[in-house]
Amino acid sequence: NRPQADHERTMNGLSADTNKNDKNVKNEKNINTPRLKYEICDMENAEFLFEEILKNNPDAKKPNFEKWANEFRLIRER
Repeated sequence: NRPQADHERTMNGLSADTNKNDKNVKNEKNINTPRLKYEICDMENAEFLFEEILKNNPDAKKPNFEKWANEFRLIRER
C-alpha cells in the first residue's frame, strides 16, 4: 500500500505543477506589450528623419525604427 500512496502523492504533485505552468503561460501572454501599429508612411518618416539626423551627426546611433514609426503614427492620429 505504501508504493501506491507515494505514486499518488507524486502524481498529485505533477498535476499541481502542470496547473501552475498553465497559469504561467497565460500570465506570460498578458505581460506582453501591445503590438506597435503603424503604417508604411510612418516607417518612411522615421527613416527619413534618421537620414536627416545623419547629415548633421554621422556618428548618430541607429534608433529603434519601429518605436519611431509608432511615434509618427501617434503624432498623425492626435
